[in-house]
Amino acid sequence: MLFLSSQQFQHWSTPDAQGLIFDVDGTLAETEEAHRAAFNPAFKESELRWNWSVEDYRELLKTTGGKERFRTFLDWHEASEATIDTDDIPSLHALKRRHYVEGL
Repeated sequence: MLFLSSQQFQHWSTPDAQGLIFDVDGTLAETEEAHRAAFNPAFKESELRWNWSVEDYRELLKTTGGKERFRTFLDWHEASEATIDTDDIPSLHALKRRHYVEGL
């Protein structure tokens, strides 16, 4: 739960505002397919030969968080198939985020 001080609320509200709505992915709008679709071009741009199918992504959604999903995906594959170091996950996730925003 998020609490705002009256000063913070005034900053974010308009004179006619009666409340605020906060969304978490998938609560008000189903966005997971857009997220999945953004991962694949990020992989291609990073020269990774990965492609997350709908079925793969559905299984990966059992892991919370995009960066954590990379780690889960890496755990699924042999080390020889994992062509990324775990230290590179944050930059790959940032690239995915860029593709996601561009796709909106």
